[in-house]
Amino acid sequence: MIALADAERRVDLAAMLAELGRRGINELHVEAGGRLNGALFAAGLVDEVLLYFAPSLLGDPARGSPNFPAGSRASPTA
Repeated sequence: MIALADAERRVDLAAMLAELGRRGINELHVEAGGRLNGALFAAGLVDEVLLYFAPSLLGDPARGSPNFPAGSRASPTA
């Protein structure tokens, strides 16, 4: 295990991706909730999006994905 915490004691996403790249991992598929997906977008760490649509979604129906930061290029309100 490698600890990659930022100043707020959360995972430093940029450092994590840099470490994965150093280890030869150059592609990462993330299936996560709105908070992590939104954080990846907000940090500018997403370079490709694959969306799969189905007639119904699994999981908590009250949770959307991702939570885009207000004003971001990916935000529906931007």
